[in-house]
Amino acid sequence: MTPDDYVARALGFVVVDRFGTSVQLRLDPALVSRTALFQAFAWIQQLRFDRISVGLFRADWDYQLFFTVEQAKIYVAQVKYGLQAREAPALVCRSHDAERLPPGSAFQALVSDWRTVRGAATRATAIDFAQRHLGSRFVLTETRDVGDHLIFNTVGNGFELYGSEWASTAVGRPVHVQPDTVYGAWVSDTYDAALRNRQAILQDVDALVTAKSGQRARLRIRRAVLPLISSDGRSFVVGGSIHEVSIDLRSSLKSACAVDSGGELNDLEIASSRLINSQRARATKVSASA
Repeated sequence: MTPDDYVARALGFVVVDRFGTSVQLRLDPALVSRTALFQAFAWIQQLRFDRISVGLFRADWDYQLFFTVEQAKIYVAQVKYGLQAREAPALVCRSHDAERLPPGSAFQALVSDWRTVRGAATRATAIDFAQRHLGSRFVLTETRDVGDHLIFNTVGNGFELYGSEWASTAVGRPVHVQPDTVYGAWVSDTYDAALRNRQAILQDVDALVTAKSGQRARLRIRRAVLPLISSDGRSFVVGGSIHEVSIDLRSSLKSACAVDSGGELNDLEIASSRLINSQRARATKVSASA
C-alpha cells in the first residue's frame, strides 16, 4: 500500500483514513469538537468519495456505511447532539406582496415599470425591461401554443452555478429542464402560476442547488417572476433575480425543519421533503420523456 492509497489525518479527536475511493471517519462523539468535524467533512466533501464509513466510539466501536456526505453528517449530528435531525429542505422561500412593497425595496421600480408594459409587450421590449432591472440574471420565456409548457426564449449569462454555456443551450427547452431537476421543477411551477394568475411573484429564496460541478451550492437570491401579454395575445414570462447574501431563511428553521410558531415566520413557505420528492419524481418523468 502506497502513501497515495492511504492517508490518515488526526483532526482534533477525528481520524480520517483514505482507501482509494472510500474513506473512513473515526471519532468519539463525546470528545470531538465542532471545528474538527467541520474540517473533516470539508476534506471529505472536496474529494468526493464513493463510500463513507463512520466509526463512533461509545464503549466500543460502531461502524455505519453511507454513500453521501449529507447522510454521514446527519448521522453524526444525531449521535453527538441528540438531534432528531432530518435532511434540510432543499428550498425555503418567503413571498412578498407586490402591492405592499416597503419604501426602498429592491424591486419597487421593477414592479412599477412592469405595470406599464405588462399588457402590450413585445419580445424586444420584454428583454429591454428585464435587462434594465435584472442585468444579466434574467430569462424570457414564452408559450408557442395554448396549453404548451413555457420554454426559454432568451437567457442572460449571469447564472454562474449552471456554467457559462447553459445560457445558449437552454434556449428552446422547457423551463423545468435544468441541471438541477428539482429546482427546475419548482421554478417552472412558479412561472406557470404567474402566467395563470396574471400576477407578479416576488420571493426571497434560500436554496440548495446542484451546480454544474455536481456539488450542491447555497443560493440566496431575491427573485421576481412577471407575466407579460403582447398586443397580439402572445404570452411571455420574465424571471430573474439578484444575489442577496443577507437572506438567511434556514437559520429561522428549528432542528426538525419546522416553522417557528411565534407568528413572525408564518409567511415562510417550506419545500418539505414530501414536496421535494414529488417534484423530483415529476421532473425525472418529464426529463426521461423529453
